[in-house]
Amino acid sequence: MPLYDCMLLMKPHVRKESLMDLIARVSKHVYRRNGVLTDMKSFGTVQLGYGIK
Repeated sequence: MPLYDCMLLMKPHVRKESLMDLIARVSKHVYRRNGVLTDMKSFGTVQLGYGIK
């Protein structure tokens, strides 16, 4: 089975509850398509080298 990466970029003012809700929804989509989550990491708040619109 091929492995894929998924990275979620959020605005810094997003509440933790909203972030966890989004992660749960993404996880459900993966499981519904017979996928498996093998690892989750948080990089915390990171200043990007450029802005995203």
